[in-house]
Amino acid sequence: MPDEDQGYIYVSMQLPIAASMERTSAAAKTGRGCSRKHAGVQYTTNGSRLQPSQLRPHYYNSFFFVTLKPWGERKGRAEQYQEIKNRLNQELSRLRSNRFWFFRRLPVPGVGTSGGFQFVLEDRSGQDVQFLSDNLNKFLAAARKAP
Repeated sequence: MPDEDQGYIYVSMQLPIAASMERTSAAAKTGRGCSRKHAGVQYTTNGSRLQPSQLRPHYYNSFFFVTLKPWGERKGRAEQYQEIKNRLNQELSRLRSNRFWFFRRLPVPGVGTSGGFQFVLEDRSGQDVQFLSDNLNKFLAAARKAP
């Protein structure tokens, strides 16, 4: 899926594992400051100790939601998604003691580059199992025709 302007950017930050909460908070403040000063950014919110890929919080993590101004208010290339992301990446990469990375919400929820998708066929009409089976077979036959 192409990288698409959805009006926000997710940024994840990780410090060395032994970093204190105070150090993480200071680094998060610096990261917020970097993102807020860009034209096209409406506001930045962050949650310390958050890391979306992990199931429990850690003192050395922080996660940012960089919300962009509405499309109609962003004028010129400097205020567009990819340009903001590139400049922000350059600035954050200068903070050597921290690791930052960007990721995006998938353009089509549930369809990713590695996870495939899930589909559930339901019979909501209350018919018998044979009816559901027949319709499943029709659906699979039609799906096999599509490349």
